[in-house]
Amino acid sequence: MDWRDWSEVVDGSGQASFGHGPDAFAERLGDTVRLTVDAEQSDSPVIELSVTEPRHPLDGAEHDLTNFSGLASD
Repeated sequence: MDWRDWSEVVDGSGQASFGHGPDAFAERLGDTVRLTVDAEQSDSPVIELSVTEPRHPLDGAEHDLTNFSGLASD
């Protein structure tokens, strides 16, 4: 999962997998982002965040990557 996947979850288009075991999973449910440690276990621990919480770090990552790309191309 990269920052673009996180943006898709936060912006409401759904869900993303972390791509390694355990089967960690992120999904948007209304105004909540739910992080599930192991989606294959019904009793897996979850973390729930307001959808606004991950937005600022994502915006910062996008800004930093844009700046880095500009510097690297020079």
